[in-house]
Amino acid sequence: MAEASKLTRKILCIDRDPEQIRDYLSYLEASGYDVDTALTADDALDSLNNHIPDLIVSDALMPGGNGKGFLETIKDRSMENEICLLIVQSGREREADGNLLADERIETIAKPVRRDIFLTAIKRQLAVKTLRDDLKASEIKNEKALKYIRKMNRALKNSQKLLDREKEMLNNSLRQIALMVDERGSLKKTVADLNGLYKENFDRFIDLLSSIVESKRQYHRGHARRVADISVFIARSFQLSEEAVRNIEVSARLHEIGKLAVPEEILLKTPDECSAKDRDLLTFHPVKGATLLENFSGFQEISKIIESIHERADGKGVPRGLKKDEIPLGARIISLSSYYDNLVHGRKNISMEKVFEIIDENIGLAFDSSIVNRLRQYSHAHPVDSMEKIAEIGIFNLKPGMVLAAPIYTKKGAKLIQSGASLSDASLDQIARYSKIDPLEETVFIKG
Repeated sequence: MAEASKLTRKILCIDRDPEQIRDYLSYLEASGYDVDTALTADDALDSLNNHIPDLIVSDALMPGGNGKGFLETIKDRSMENEICLLIVQSGREREADGNLLADERIETIAKPVRRDIFLTAIKRQLAVKTLRDDLKASEIKNEKALKYIRKMNRALKNSQKLLDREKEMLNNSLRQIALMVDERGSLKKTVADLNGLYKENFDRFIDLLSSIVESKRQYHRGHARRVADISVFIARSFQLSEEAVRNIEVSARLHEIGKLAVPEEILLKTPDECSAKDRDLLTFHPVKGATLLENFSGFQEISKIIESIHERADGKGVPRGLKKDEIPLGARIISLSSYYDNLVHGRKNISMEKVFEIIDENIGLAFDSSIVNRLRQYSHAHPVDSMEKIAEIGIFNLKPGMVLAAPIYTKKGAKLIQSGASLSDASLDQIARYSKIDPLEETVFIKG
Protein backbone atom coordinates (compact mmCIF):
# COMPACT_ATOMS: atom_id res chain seq x y z
CA MET A 1 0.00 0.00 0.00
CA ALA A 2 1.41 3.38 -0.99
CA GLU A 3 1.84 5.87 1.85
CA ALA A 4 -0.60 8.78 1.60
CA SER A 5 1.03 11.99 0.44
CA LYS A 6 0.66 14.75 3.05
CA LEU A 7 0.46 17.38 0.30
CA THR A 8 -2.71 15.85 -1.11
CA ARG A 9 -4.56 15.34 2.20
CA LYS A 10 -7.04 18.01 3.32
CA ILE A 11 -7.95 18.33 7.01
CA LEU A 12 -10.87 20.34 8.49
CA CYS A 13 -10.26 21.47 12.09
CA ILE A 14 -13.31 22.54 14.14
CA ASP A 15 -12.96 24.02 17.62
CA ARG A 16 -14.66 26.70 19.67
CA ASP A 17 -11.28 27.92 21.00
CA PRO A 18 -9.37 30.19 18.53
CA GLU A 19 -6.12 29.48 20.36
CA GLN A 20 -6.63 25.75 19.91
CA ILE A 21 -7.29 26.36 16.20
CA ARG A 22 -3.99 28.27 15.95
CA ASP A 23 -2.20 25.31 17.57
CA TYR A 24 -3.79 22.92 15.06
CA LEU A 25 -2.67 25.13 12.17
CA SER A 26 0.85 25.31 13.55
CA TYR A 27 1.12 21.53 14.00
CA LEU A 28 -0.43 20.54 10.67
CA GLU A 29 0.94 23.15 8.28
CA ALA A 30 4.44 22.52 9.61
CA SER A 31 3.90 18.88 8.66
CA GLY A 32 2.78 19.79 5.14
CA TYR A 33 -0.99 19.21 5.37
CA ASP A 34 -3.68 21.35 3.65
CA VAL A 35 -5.77 22.74 6.54
CA ASP A 36 -9.18 24.44 6.71
CA THR A 37 -10.68 25.69 10.02
CA ALA A 38 -14.05 26.52 11.59
CA LEU A 39 -14.91 28.11 14.96
CA THR A 40 -18.65 27.38 14.94
CA ALA A 41 -20.94 24.55 13.94
CA ASP A 42 -22.49 26.66 11.16
CA ASP A 43 -19.07 27.52 9.67
CA ALA A 44 -18.08 23.86 9.77
CA LEU A 45 -21.24 22.75 7.95
CA ASP A 46 -20.71 25.46 5.29
CA SER A 47 -17.16 24.21 4.76
CA LEU A 48 -18.38 20.60 4.45
CA ASN A 49 -20.91 21.68 1.83
CA ASN A 50 -18.17 23.28 -0.27
CA HIS A 51 -15.24 20.89 0.17
CA ILE A 52 -15.00 17.27 1.32
CA PRO A 53 -11.88 16.80 3.50
CA ASP A 54 -10.02 13.55 4.10
CA LEU A 55 -10.12 14.01 7.88
CA ILE A 56 -12.22 16.05 10.33
CA VAL A 57 -10.72 17.08 13.68
CA SER A 58 -13.59 18.29 15.88
CA ASP A 59 -14.20 19.47 19.38
CA ALA A 60 -16.80 17.25 21.07
CA LEU A 61 -19.09 20.19 21.88
CA MET A 62 -19.51 23.24 19.66
CA PRO A 63 -21.21 26.64 20.05
CA GLY A 64 -23.72 27.90 17.53
CA GLY A 65 -26.16 25.02 17.98
CA ASN A 66 -26.68 21.85 19.88
CA GLY A 67 -23.21 20.39 20.30
CA LYS A 68 -24.33 16.80 20.48
CA GLY A 69 -26.58 17.29 17.43
CA PHE A 70 -23.68 18.76 15.49
CA LEU A 71 -21.46 15.83 16.43
CA GLU A 72 -24.17 13.46 15.15
CA THR A 73 -24.25 15.44 11.90
CA ILE A 74 -20.50 15.31 11.20
CA LYS A 75 -20.42 11.65 12.19
CA ASP A 76 -23.12 10.95 9.58
CA ARG A 77 -21.26 13.08 7.02
CA SER A 78 -17.98 11.27 7.67
CA MET A 79 -19.57 7.84 7.19
CA GLU A 80 -21.45 8.98 4.05
CA ASN A 81 -18.36 10.47 2.39
CA GLU A 82 -15.79 8.07 3.85
CA ILE A 83 -14.13 10.85 5.86
CA CYS A 84 -11.97 9.95 8.86
CA LEU A 85 -13.10 11.52 12.14
CA LEU A 86 -10.90 12.53 15.12
CA ILE A 87 -12.77 13.87 18.16
CA VAL A 88 -11.02 16.00 20.81
CA GLN A 89 -12.80 15.92 24.21
CA SER A 90 -12.28 16.30 27.90
CA GLY A 91 -12.74 13.45 30.35
CA ARG A 92 -16.15 14.81 31.37
CA GLU A 93 -17.28 15.02 27.73
CA ARG A 94 -16.06 11.46 27.12
CA GLU A 95 -18.26 10.17 29.94
CA ALA A 96 -21.26 12.13 28.66
CA ASP A 97 -20.95 11.10 24.99
CA GLY A 98 -19.46 7.61 25.23
CA ASN A 99 -22.34 5.95 23.37
CA LEU A 100 -22.25 8.47 20.55
CA LEU A 101 -18.57 7.78 19.86
CA ALA A 102 -18.69 4.02 20.33
CA ASP A 103 -17.63 3.37 16.76
CA GLU A 104 -14.31 1.78 15.75
CA ARG A 105 -14.10 4.17 12.79
CA ILE A 106 -13.97 7.22 15.10
CA GLU A 107 -10.88 8.01 17.18
CA THR A 108 -10.80 10.30 20.20
CA ILE A 109 -7.95 12.07 21.95
CA ALA A 110 -8.04 13.87 25.27
CA LYS A 111 -7.61 17.53 26.11
CA PRO A 112 -5.24 19.21 26.57
CA VAL A 113 -3.90 18.28 23.13
CA ARG A 114 -0.25 17.24 22.97
CA ARG A 115 1.48 17.85 19.66
CA ASP A 116 3.09 14.39 19.38
CA ILE A 117 -0.10 12.50 20.29
CA PHE A 118 -2.13 14.72 17.96
CA LEU A 119 0.15 14.18 14.92
CA THR A 120 0.38 10.44 15.58
CA ALA A 121 -3.43 10.23 15.60
CA ILE A 122 -3.57 12.27 12.39
CA LYS A 123 -1.13 9.90 10.64
CA ARG A 124 -3.03 6.87 11.90
CA GLN A 125 -6.39 8.18 10.67
CA LEU A 126 -4.99 9.11 7.24
CA ALA A 127 -3.47 5.65 6.95
CA VAL A 128 -6.95 4.25 7.61
CA LYS A 129 -8.29 6.61 4.93
CA THR A 130 -5.73 5.25 2.46
CA LEU A 131 -6.79 1.69 3.27
CA ARG A 132 -10.42 2.57 2.66
CA ASP A 133 -9.55 4.22 -0.65
CA ASP A 134 -7.56 1.17 -1.76
CA LEU A 135 -10.42 -1.18 -0.88
CA LYS A 136 -12.90 0.99 -2.74
CA ALA A 137 -10.65 1.03 -5.82
CA SER A 138 -10.43 -2.76 -5.64
CA GLU A 139 -14.22 -2.98 -5.56
CA ILE A 140 -14.47 -0.79 -8.66
CA LYS A 141 -11.95 -2.95 -10.52
CA ASN A 142 -13.86 -6.06 -9.56
CA GLU A 143 -17.13 -4.60 -10.80
CA LYS A 144 -15.53 -3.59 -14.12
CA ALA A 145 -14.08 -7.05 -14.57
CA LEU A 146 -17.47 -8.63 -13.90
CA LYS A 147 -19.22 -6.30 -16.36
CA TYR A 148 -16.61 -7.10 -19.02
CA ILE A 149 -17.05 -10.86 -18.59
CA ARG A 150 -20.84 -10.53 -18.71
CA LYS A 151 -20.52 -8.48 -21.88
CA MET A 152 -18.30 -11.19 -23.37
CA ASN A 153 -20.89 -13.83 -22.52
CA ARG A 154 -23.67 -11.86 -24.23
CA ALA A 155 -21.53 -11.44 -27.36
CA LEU A 156 -20.86 -15.16 -27.49
CA LYS A 157 -24.57 -15.95 -27.29
CA ASN A 158 -25.39 -13.46 -30.07
CA SER A 159 -22.64 -14.50 -32.50
CA GLN A 160 -23.38 -18.23 -32.87
CA LYS A 161 -25.40 -21.06 -31.38
CA LEU A 162 -22.89 -22.47 -28.95
CA LEU A 163 -22.50 -26.12 -28.09
CA ASP A 164 -24.42 -26.85 -24.88
CA ARG A 165 -21.35 -28.15 -23.09
CA GLU A 166 -19.20 -25.04 -23.76
CA LYS A 167 -22.07 -22.71 -22.90
CA GLU A 168 -22.68 -24.43 -19.57
CA MET A 169 -18.96 -24.33 -18.78
CA LEU A 170 -18.80 -20.57 -19.44
CA ASN A 171 -21.99 -19.86 -17.49
CA ASN A 172 -20.64 -21.83 -14.53
CA SER A 173 -17.47 -19.74 -14.61
CA LEU A 174 -19.52 -16.54 -14.68
CA ARG A 175 -21.59 -17.66 -11.70
CA GLN A 176 -18.40 -18.49 -9.79
CA ILE A 177 -16.95 -15.05 -10.55
CA ALA A 178 -20.19 -13.32 -9.53
CA LEU A 179 -20.18 -15.15 -6.20
CA MET A 180 -16.53 -14.21 -5.58
CA VAL A 181 -17.19 -10.55 -6.33
CA ASP A 182 -20.18 -10.53 -3.95
CA GLU A 183 -18.02 -11.82 -1.09
CA ARG A 184 -16.79 -8.42 0.12
CA GLY A 185 -15.09 -9.86 3.17
CA SER A 186 -12.08 -11.02 1.14
CA LEU A 187 -11.39 -8.16 -1.25
CA LYS A 188 -7.63 -8.59 -1.51
CA LYS A 189 -7.94 -12.26 -2.46
CA THR A 190 -10.80 -11.48 -4.85
CA VAL A 191 -8.65 -9.15 -6.94
CA ALA A 192 -6.04 -11.87 -7.53
CA ASP A 193 -8.73 -14.48 -8.21
CA LEU A 194 -10.46 -12.26 -10.74
CA ASN A 195 -7.24 -11.70 -12.66
CA GLY A 196 -6.70 -15.44 -12.93
CA LEU A 197 -10.30 -16.15 -13.85
CA TYR A 198 -10.28 -13.39 -16.46
CA LYS A 199 -7.30 -15.01 -18.19
CA GLU A 200 -8.89 -18.45 -17.88
CA ASN A 201 -12.16 -17.22 -19.39
CA PHE A 202 -10.30 -15.32 -22.11
CA ASP A 203 -8.56 -18.57 -23.08
CA ARG A 204 -11.87 -20.44 -22.99
CA PHE A 205 -13.38 -17.74 -25.19
CA ILE A 206 -10.60 -18.26 -27.74
CA ASP A 207 -11.03 -22.06 -27.56
CA LEU A 208 -14.75 -21.71 -28.05
CA LEU A 209 -14.53 -19.35 -31.03
CA SER A 210 -11.80 -21.49 -32.60
CA SER A 211 -13.94 -24.63 -32.26
CA ILE A 212 -16.91 -22.85 -33.86
CA VAL A 213 -14.76 -21.73 -36.82
CA GLU A 214 -13.22 -25.20 -37.11
CA SER A 215 -16.69 -26.80 -37.24
CA LYS A 216 -17.36 -24.90 -40.48
CA ARG A 217 -14.39 -26.49 -42.27
CA GLN A 218 -15.21 -29.30 -44.69
CA TYR A 219 -11.64 -30.50 -45.09
CA HIS A 220 -8.27 -30.88 -43.26
CA ARG A 221 -9.58 -30.12 -39.79
CA GLY A 222 -7.10 -28.74 -37.28
CA HIS A 223 -5.95 -26.05 -39.73
CA ALA A 224 -6.19 -23.17 -37.21
CA ARG A 225 -4.25 -25.05 -34.51
CA ARG A 226 -1.49 -26.00 -36.96
CA VAL A 227 -1.28 -22.46 -38.35
CA ALA A 228 -0.99 -21.16 -34.77
CA ASP A 229 1.85 -23.60 -33.99
CA ILE A 230 3.74 -22.62 -37.16
CA SER A 231 3.15 -18.90 -36.55
CA VAL A 232 4.40 -19.10 -32.95
CA PHE A 233 7.57 -20.89 -34.11
CA ILE A 234 8.26 -18.18 -36.70
CA ALA A 235 7.33 -15.31 -34.35
CA ARG A 236 9.73 -16.55 -31.66
CA SER A 237 12.53 -16.68 -34.24
CA PHE A 238 12.08 -12.89 -34.62
CA GLN A 239 12.68 -12.58 -30.83
CA LEU A 240 9.36 -10.80 -30.32
CA SER A 241 7.96 -10.10 -26.86
CA GLU A 242 5.75 -12.73 -25.23
CA GLU A 243 2.77 -10.39 -25.61
CA ALA A 244 3.42 -10.00 -29.35
CA VAL A 245 3.84 -13.78 -29.78
CA ARG A 246 0.60 -14.34 -27.84
CA ASN A 247 -1.28 -11.87 -30.07
CA ILE A 248 -0.01 -13.67 -33.17
CA GLU A 249 -1.01 -17.06 -31.73
CA VAL A 250 -4.56 -15.88 -30.94
CA SER A 251 -4.83 -14.19 -34.36
CA ALA A 252 -3.76 -17.42 -36.05
CA ARG A 253 -6.33 -19.47 -34.17
CA LEU A 254 -9.07 -16.99 -35.12
CA HIS A 255 -7.80 -15.99 -38.58
CA GLU A 256 -10.83 -17.55 -40.30
CA ILE A 257 -13.45 -16.22 -37.87
CA GLY A 258 -14.76 -13.92 -40.60
CA LYS A 259 -16.06 -17.01 -42.41
CA LEU A 260 -18.85 -17.09 -39.81
CA ALA A 261 -20.29 -14.13 -41.76
CA VAL A 262 -20.11 -16.07 -45.08
CA PRO A 263 -23.25 -18.08 -46.00
CA GLU A 264 -22.76 -21.79 -45.35
CA GLU A 265 -23.73 -22.74 -48.91
CA ILE A 266 -20.70 -20.79 -50.18
CA LEU A 267 -18.37 -22.45 -47.67
CA LEU A 268 -19.56 -25.85 -48.95
CA LYS A 269 -18.58 -25.06 -52.53
CA THR A 270 -15.29 -26.14 -54.09
CA PRO A 271 -13.07 -23.34 -55.48
CA ASP A 272 -14.21 -24.20 -59.04
CA GLU A 273 -17.87 -23.88 -58.03
CA CYS A 274 -17.50 -20.38 -56.55
CA SER A 275 -18.76 -17.38 -58.51
CA ALA A 276 -16.88 -14.08 -58.62
CA LYS A 277 -19.23 -12.76 -55.91
CA ASP A 278 -18.56 -15.85 -53.79
CA ARG A 279 -14.80 -15.36 -54.15
CA ASP A 280 -15.13 -11.71 -53.09
CA LEU A 281 -16.93 -12.76 -49.92
CA LEU A 282 -14.21 -15.30 -49.14
CA THR A 283 -11.42 -12.85 -49.99
CA PHE A 284 -12.75 -10.25 -47.55
CA HIS A 285 -13.52 -12.62 -44.68
CA PRO A 286 -10.52 -11.27 -42.64
CA VAL A 287 -12.16 -7.81 -42.68
CA LYS A 288 -15.40 -9.33 -41.37
CA GLY A 289 -13.46 -11.12 -38.65
CA ALA A 290 -11.59 -7.98 -37.61
CA THR A 291 -14.87 -6.04 -37.42
CA LEU A 292 -16.35 -8.74 -35.19
CA LEU A 293 -13.42 -8.64 -32.73
CA GLU A 294 -12.28 -5.01 -32.66
CA ASN A 295 -14.98 -3.82 -30.25
CA PHE A 296 -13.87 -6.25 -27.52
CA SER A 297 -11.29 -5.05 -25.02
CA GLY A 298 -8.02 -6.93 -25.50
CA PHE A 299 -8.64 -7.70 -29.18
CA GLN A 300 -7.53 -4.43 -30.81
CA GLU A 301 -4.06 -5.65 -31.90
CA ILE A 302 -5.47 -9.06 -32.82
CA SER A 303 -8.13 -7.52 -35.07
CA LYS A 304 -5.46 -5.42 -36.87
CA ILE A 305 -3.44 -8.57 -37.60
CA ILE A 306 -6.46 -10.54 -38.83
CA GLU A 307 -7.65 -7.68 -41.05
CA SER A 308 -4.36 -7.69 -43.02
CA ILE A 309 -3.96 -11.45 -43.61
CA HIS A 310 -4.97 -11.15 -47.29
CA GLU A 311 -2.58 -8.24 -47.99
CA ARG A 312 0.31 -9.05 -50.36
CA ALA A 313 3.94 -7.97 -50.48
CA ASP A 314 3.40 -6.48 -53.96
CA GLY A 315 0.53 -4.27 -52.75
CA LYS A 316 -2.16 -6.15 -54.69
CA GLY A 317 -3.88 -7.57 -51.62
CA VAL A 318 -6.96 -6.49 -49.68
CA PRO A 319 -8.40 -4.53 -48.01
CA ARG A 320 -5.93 -1.61 -48.20
CA GLY A 321 -3.29 -2.66 -50.69
CA LEU A 322 -0.44 -2.50 -48.18
CA LYS A 323 3.09 -3.42 -49.32
CA LYS A 324 5.96 -5.31 -47.67
CA ASP A 325 6.73 -3.89 -44.20
CA GLU A 326 3.53 -1.82 -44.24
CA ILE A 327 1.75 -5.12 -43.53
CA PRO A 328 1.82 -6.09 -39.81
CA LEU A 329 4.46 -8.76 -39.20
CA GLY A 330 1.88 -11.02 -37.55
CA ALA A 331 -0.34 -10.88 -40.64
CA ARG A 332 2.60 -11.74 -42.92
CA ILE A 333 3.53 -14.71 -40.72
CA ILE A 334 -0.03 -16.09 -40.52
CA SER A 335 -0.65 -15.59 -44.25
CA LEU A 336 2.36 -17.74 -45.17
CA SER A 337 1.69 -20.30 -42.41
CA SER A 338 -1.90 -20.77 -43.60
CA TYR A 339 -0.81 -21.08 -47.23
CA TYR A 340 1.82 -23.66 -46.27
CA ASP A 341 -0.65 -25.72 -44.24
CA ASN A 342 -3.19 -25.68 -47.07
CA LEU A 343 -0.52 -26.94 -49.49
CA VAL A 344 0.74 -29.67 -47.16
CA HIS A 345 -2.65 -30.92 -46.01
CA GLY A 346 -4.78 -29.95 -48.99
CA ARG A 347 -2.83 -31.69 -51.76
CA LYS A 348 -2.20 -35.41 -51.81
CA ASN A 349 1.33 -36.75 -52.06
CA ILE A 350 2.98 -33.34 -52.39
CA SER A 351 6.67 -33.22 -51.43
CA MET A 352 8.32 -30.51 -49.39
CA GLU A 353 10.44 -29.66 -52.41
CA LYS A 354 7.28 -28.99 -54.43
CA VAL A 355 5.67 -27.06 -51.54
CA PHE A 356 8.60 -24.68 -51.32
CA GLU A 357 8.91 -24.46 -55.09
CA ILE A 358 5.35 -23.09 -55.13
CA ILE A 359 6.05 -20.78 -52.18
CA ASP A 360 9.33 -19.52 -53.72
CA GLU A 361 7.44 -18.49 -56.85
CA ASN A 362 5.41 -16.11 -54.67
CA ILE A 363 8.31 -14.47 -52.81
CA GLY A 364 8.15 -10.72 -53.37
CA LEU A 365 4.60 -11.11 -54.73
CA ALA A 366 2.65 -12.50 -51.79
CA PHE A 367 5.32 -13.42 -49.25
CA ASP A 368 8.39 -12.08 -47.43
CA SER A 369 11.63 -14.00 -48.05
CA SER A 370 12.80 -13.67 -44.43
CA ILE A 371 9.59 -15.35 -43.24
CA VAL A 372 9.88 -18.06 -45.92
CA ASN A 373 13.39 -18.86 -44.65
CA ARG A 374 12.05 -19.25 -41.10
CA LEU A 375 9.24 -21.44 -42.40
CA ARG A 376 11.91 -23.72 -43.86
CA GLN A 377 13.44 -23.99 -40.40
CA TYR A 378 10.03 -24.99 -39.07
CA SER A 379 9.51 -27.63 -41.78
CA HIS A 380 12.98 -29.01 -41.09
CA ALA A 381 12.25 -29.22 -37.34
CA HIS A 382 8.76 -30.68 -37.97
CA PRO A 383 9.13 -32.85 -41.10
CA VAL A 384 6.05 -34.01 -42.97
CA ASP A 385 7.78 -35.72 -45.92
CA SER A 386 10.11 -38.32 -44.38
CA MET A 387 11.55 -39.29 -47.78
CA GLU A 388 13.21 -35.95 -48.23
CA LYS A 389 16.40 -35.25 -46.24
CA ILE A 390 17.37 -31.62 -45.75
CA ALA A 391 20.05 -30.14 -43.52
CA GLU A 392 20.57 -26.61 -42.17
CA ILE A 393 24.00 -25.05 -42.43
CA GLY A 394 25.48 -21.61 -41.81
CA ILE A 395 26.10 -19.44 -44.87
CA PHE A 396 29.87 -19.38 -44.27
CA ASN A 397 30.10 -23.17 -43.78
CA LEU A 398 29.08 -23.98 -47.36
CA LYS A 399 31.44 -26.13 -49.42
CA PRO A 400 31.81 -26.96 -53.13
CA GLY A 401 29.58 -29.83 -54.23
CA MET A 402 26.73 -29.10 -51.82
CA VAL A 403 23.29 -28.96 -53.49
CA LEU A 404 20.86 -26.26 -52.37
CA ALA A 405 17.46 -27.46 -51.14
CA ALA A 406 16.21 -23.86 -51.16
CA PRO A 407 17.27 -20.63 -52.86
CA ILE A 408 19.70 -18.26 -51.15
CA TYR A 409 18.19 -14.81 -50.55
CA THR A 410 19.52 -11.52 -49.32
CA LYS A 411 17.84 -10.06 -46.27
CA LYS A 412 16.18 -7.56 -48.60
CA GLY A 413 14.53 -10.41 -50.52
CA ALA A 414 16.71 -10.61 -53.64
CA LYS A 415 17.29 -14.16 -54.92
CA LEU A 416 21.02 -14.85 -55.33
CA ILE A 417 21.18 -18.58 -56.23
CA GLN A 418 18.36 -20.93 -57.31
CA SER A 419 17.20 -24.03 -55.42
CA GLY A 420 18.84 -27.21 -56.75
CA ALA A 421 22.08 -25.46 -57.70
CA SER A 422 25.31 -27.38 -57.03
CA LEU A 423 27.77 -25.07 -55.31
CA SER A 424 31.18 -24.45 -56.85
CA ASP A 425 34.21 -22.39 -55.87
CA ALA A 426 32.94 -19.65 -58.17
CA SER A 427 29.47 -19.59 -56.60
CA LEU A 428 31.01 -19.52 -53.10
CA ASP A 429 33.16 -16.53 -54.14
CA GLN A 430 29.99 -14.87 -55.46
CA ILE A 431 28.28 -15.43 -52.11
CA ALA A 432 31.24 -13.96 -50.19
CA ARG A 433 31.40 -10.87 -52.43
CA TYR A 434 27.67 -10.24 -52.37
CA SER A 435 27.39 -10.61 -48.57
CA LYS A 436 29.59 -7.52 -48.20
CA ILE A 437 27.13 -5.48 -50.30
CA ASP A 438 23.76 -6.87 -49.16
CA PRO A 439 23.74 -9.21 -46.11
CA LEU A 440 22.42 -12.73 -46.75
CA GLU A 441 20.11 -14.91 -44.69
CA GLU A 442 22.46 -16.74 -42.31
CA THR A 443 20.79 -20.18 -42.55
CA VAL A 444 21.00 -22.18 -45.80
CA PHE A 445 19.19 -25.47 -46.56
CA ILE A 446 21.08 -28.17 -48.46
CA LYS A 447 20.13 -31.65 -49.67
CA GLY A 448 21.75 -34.71 -48.22
